[in-house]
Amino acid sequence: MKDVIVIGAGIIGSTITYELSKTDSKVLVLEKREKPGLDVTGHNSAVVHSGIDPVEGTLKAKYNLLGTRMYEEYAKELETPYKKIGAFLIATTDADHEIFEHLVNNAKERDVFVERLSREEALKREPNLPDNTFEVLSMPTTAVVDPTHVAQQAIKKAAENGVEVHLNEEVTAIHVHDGYFDVVTNKGTYQARKVVNAGGLYAPHIEAMVSEPTFELTYIRGDYITLGKEARNMSDGALYPAPTNMGKGVLVIPQVDDSVLIGPTAFTVTTLDEPVVQDADIEIIKEKIKMVARHIPYEHQTGTMSGIRPKEVNDDFVIGESPHVKGFYNVAGTDSPGIASAPAIAQDFVHNILLK
Repeated sequence: MKDVIVIGAGIIGSTITYELSKTDSKVLVLEKREKPGLDVTGHNSAVVHSGIDPVEGTLKAKYNLLGTRMYEEYAKELETPYKKIGAFLIATTDADHEIFEHLVNNAKERDVFVERLSREEALKREPNLPDNTFEVLSMPTTAVVDPTHVAQQAIKKAAENGVEVHLNEEVTAIHVHDGYFDVVTNKGTYQARKVVNAGGLYAPHIEAMVSEPTFELTYIRGDYITLGKEARNMSDGALYPAPTNMGKGVLVIPQVDDSVLIGPTAFTVTTLDEPVVQDADIEIIKEKIKMVARHIPYEHQTGTMSGIRPKEVNDDFVIGESPHVKGFYNVAGTDSPGIASAPAIAQDFVHNILLK
């Protein structure tokens, strides 16, 4: 009998597992892929956001701010790359002024350093800004990690601490008993007193094995153009357009290995089949990226990337015990800023929710 079974070893499941490995709990983590962090975790912008964007009072705001403040030391603990790159948020019209006012106010209230720059000041620092740049919000605390490596290092260190790790093993059923669960996979059946659903895209499917739905996800596909290290000098750091209610838009994002991502698009999809990037998708990226950079060195393009991210319909994280099944916990809907939030979610969830 295990104390806890964690289902899913993306960056959320893996960091929760690692945090559990620091306790005296008997833990098993089940991951259907051959390695941790290969699905949503490995197909995103990899940004540790500064924490000024999420709506006040949400779990996203809480965990983004906590996570970004602990990430540098956390990355050292996991022996995984972490690079502070900074970001420029770019306004191209006077209409973006109200958005900037809101974000600057958030930054002050959350004690996050930002700097508002005029067009002239910004162009001195970043000559590749678009010609119609109106003003810029500099966010120097923005960083990037390798999310897949974070997940894999977390599971590696959890295993070193005594956690049982099963890869290539998919959960097919969960049977609820009085005080414990039978978790059935394609390879066996395991018993645990508590179950953590960190199934990512498939979290609703896992929850449906034990109860009626308590949350709903929509699925957003994002496509990227990938550029090699030769493109790294195109900008000093990340470049963002002023955000809208549709998200952060199409970005320039340097990575920890000095390659560069351009994207993502954002399409709502109804199937979880592996996305195929079409020429039309690439053209959308190339058109929208003009909002943040004058010149993109496409001669250094190395390929494309696509992924699907799970977004909770109320645009917040789902974290906590099921109201229907005692001992069953959901940690779901962790789209952006999920990467930035992961260490804080893991720490708070394990010690203040799961084991309380």
